Amino acid sequence: MDVKASVGSLIHTISTDEIAQFTGQIADDLRQQVTMLLELFAGNDPTPSRTLDPENALQDHLREFGRKLMQ
Repeated sequence: MDVKASVGSLIHTISTDEIAQFTGQIADDLRQQVTMLLELFAGNDPTPSRTLDPENALQDHLREFGRKLMQ
């Protein structure tokens, strides 16, 4: 017997609590990473390269956060 399911029907089988738990977990991971970035940035005198590097790292972390959400 073939079973057909759409992405929408699969998403509806995930409970709101499961979604909240998952997003909370990856948000906590992101929060820790961003906190470390900001602490390192705040501990040094700002220069163009010392500003660019954390900005790029933050962009990478946010992109990874988005990937994990969409998995």
